[in-house]
Amino acid sequence: NLPGLDELIALVNIFKIVDQHQFDVVVFDTAPTGHTLRLLSIPRSIDKVLRQLIQMKSWVGGLVNAMSGSLGVNATVNMDMMDELLPVIERLNKELKDPDITTFCLCLYSGVFVVV
Repeated sequence: NLPGLDELIALVNIFKIVDQHQFDVVVFDTAPTGHTLRLLSIPRSIDKVLRQLIQMKSWVGGLVNAMSGSLGVNATVNMDMMDELLPVIERLNKELKDPDITTFCLCLYSGVFVVV
């Protein structure tokens, strides 16, 4: 499992819910701010990696196919998935940065905390 893949899938699913227009507002309650900022930066990171992989896809696909043939294993690489995923990632990046549709609210708890 690639690092950040679960989070990316969660973000894609949230945007699917938004696309259904069943709700006026979708609240995405997350972990503390540092974790959330990393979560929200995942689409940008994945975008960079995908673009690099797409540039290398013919080389990587050919290499895997050649290696699998020489090892007697039938393995093929579906590189088209990257081409299909890139527009989804681009949209996530765009919509997460659009202040007309996305708002980030920081909530603080002002209670008493016990330090041991």
